[in-house]
Amino acid sequence: MNLLKILTDYLRSVQSELRKVSWPSQRDTIRYSAIVIGISLITGAFFATLDYEFNLLSRAGIAARDKYISRQITPAPSTVQTTSTKTPPAAQTNPKINFNDVTPITTPASGTTKTIN
Repeated sequence: MNLLKILTDYLRSVQSELRKVSWPSQRDTIRYSAIVIGISLITGAFFATLDYEFNLLSRAGIAARDKYISRQITPAPSTVQTTSTKTPPAAQTNPKINFNDVTPITTPASGTTKTIN
């Protein structure tokens, strides 16, 4: 069979199946479309209201938490002054590493010596 015959047979079978379909009338199509749009609007309004209410609830909870935290008694500042014996970070020096004095590592399995660079 060639490709053209396969394609024409397929299109003929599609055409015969489409004749068997019971298509809705224009009135039914409009009615069903209106129902879908109406349910979509109602669902959207429901979720928008739910979102708004949860937003208000969370803002009220955060405001109450902040008010509660601000009411907490904070300890009085200490009158004792402490002195630090640490050297300031600018005065600290990093250790210097001399890579020329590295000793080789011997692995027990191979007995070979490797130098770390």
